Formats: sequence, C-alpha cells, structure tokens
Amino acid sequence: MSSKWCSTAAGTKFLQVDLGANANVSSFVVKHAGLGGEQTGWNTGAFNIQTSTDGSNWTTRATVSGNRTSRTYHPISTVSARYVRLNVTTPANDGNGAARINELEVYGGGGGGPTNVALNKAATADSSCNANEGPAKAVNGSVSGGNSDKWCSLGATKFWQVDLGSPFAIQSFTVRHAAAGLAEAVAGSQILNVAPRLNSLSTPIVPRWASISLRAMARPRPMPPERNSNVPEKW
Repeated sequence: MSSKWCSTAAGTKFLQVDLGANANVSSFVVKHAGLGGEQTGWNTGAFNIQTSTDGSNWTTRATVSGNRTSRTYHPISTVSARYVRLNVTTPANDGNGAARINELEVYGGGGGGPTNVALNKAATADSSCNANEGPAKAVNGSVSGGNSDKWCSLGATKFWQVDLGSPFAIQSFTVRHAAAGLAEAVAGSQILNVAPRLNSLSTPIVPRWASISLRAMARPRPMPPERNSNVPEKW
C-alpha cells in the first residue's frame, strides 16, 4: 500500500509529470486507491487532467466528478505536451482528506490507451431481473443511465458472458458493481471470478445482487516479430 502517491495538503492537490520533451499524448489512465488494495471509498471523487508544453500555460483535457471506480480511462484528441498534471479536487468518496494515486499513465504514439474490447459486443446471461436490465447493459459503456442501466439476475445459477467476436490478448478486466451506478453498496457482488474462454469472456456471478458492468481492457494481439503500431507508447 506504500506504492502510491499520497497527499494530505490543504485545498487542491496535484501530481505533475515531466515527459522530458514534447510528445504526442492521446489518453490517460489513472489508478486510484482501490487498485492498490485499499478501500474503494478512498478512490478519487473528482479531478481534472491538464497538459502543457512549457509548464506554465495549462489546458484542461479531462474533467471527472462523482467517480467511484478504481481505474479510470480518459481518451482525448492527440495533442503535443511535455507536462501532464493531475489536479485532485475531491480526494475520496467517504470524506477522507487524503489523495491517493497508485499510477498516472500517459499514452501516446498516435494511438489510444487500452481498448475496451467488450464494448457493445454480444452478451448473454442466465436471466434478467427485468426486461430493461438485460446482459447488453453491462457492455453499453454507461453506468449513469439510472437504476436500470445494469445487468441484474435473480437466477439460481447466475452467469454473464460476452462474445468479443475474435481472439484478443487480454490485459485486464474492470467490473463496475452496484455502487458505481449509485445503488446501495451492499448490493454489490461480493464473490466472483472472471474466466476467459476462446473468443469469449465468461463472468460467473455468485451473489444474489449481480449488478455489473464489465470493462475488458486490452490491446490488440501483438503481431510478432514486427512491432505492432497499434500498441501505444507509454511514458
């Protein structure tokens, strides 16, 4: 838990990185407290990301409020930047005053950051609580569309599955539970496993309240021995 930046300074807290030279920047990934094994109530609640070519004049590229997730991804139109600054305006979701950032990743090289390969792909499940809470809701790219913006199951054996359409080299998964959609945190899934299969991802969900959004973040499969130009460079 010490592998992070932490600040208890008064007011807006900021983290700044110097890339060493101007470079094309196309996206950011911020890894918050929960990704480092700390309680998710300490995930950064509100923040913005700025870039600069000289360290003095700043342009805001992304602004986030009401965040509850442990990892956030922020694609932007490619810009030239040497300096990147993360300004934390609300350090946590539970009133804690400390800002905790495990990683600030900056991607460029003409491509985006990790890709959500599950977005809007064909999804199936054992059942749905209601007709408007079907499995497609877990890969629609949204958790803020109201109480029905989720997949929910009351089945005896609960499972959710997505077909990615073709093989990918999977890098990581993000599962957004009930609290991400502003439902009661106690309704979130407590036990789950994610089991990749050929051409698909399967997510068996054990608890009764199975309200999830799956973000399968991955880069396209590398094409050895040549370097894959679709994989962004990271500074």
